[in-house]
Amino acid sequence: MNLSAHPVFVRARALIASLWAHAERSWGAPEKPRSPVIVVLALAAHLAAFAVFYRQAKQSLGPLIRTPALPPVPASTPMTRFGMTEAVRREIFRELAASEIAERQRAISQNTWNGHAWSRFDDLGYVQRARGRELAMRYSVSLTQVYLVLDEGIRERWPGPDGQPLSPLVEPLQLRTE
Repeated sequence: MNLSAHPVFVRARALIASLWAHAERSWGAPEKPRSPVIVVLALAAHLAAFAVFYRQAKQSLGPLIRTPALPPVPASTPMTRFGMTEAVRREIFRELAASEIAERQRAISQNTWNGHAWSRFDDLGYVQRARGRELAMRYSVSLTQVYLVLDEGIRERWPGPDGQPLSPLVEPLQLRTE
């Protein structure tokens, strides 16, 4: 049997001839390829580049697209709220309040952000999120539940480690002029 007459080879030759004809029509004289092999190699290079791009995009965007839904916050019962007893909620709040007070004092003593109060609060939010993650892992709850406990403690004016409730206010943004 003559392999060059096989339908796959006939189709491949027809595809190459079609690409070559298209290349002759579309490319100007200086960029015109010398042979159909160069057209095939250029097409293969473009396909390889697309494959690499696709793989990288899938790796980068995949977790964003396939993020599972967060588990719902447990329903409140007469003895619990957010799936925790009041004693556990108060303990979580006490630890969050202690870290917030310590972080505020550190920021003031080290003059972080050149005294810009709003920027210190922004930095405090970052530190508080890290502390919230630690507490969520330790108490086997979600970060959402930790933030709900913080909100409850501020709204109910639970005392912090210094005996005073946390302030619900945040410094307003003052644009820097430097």
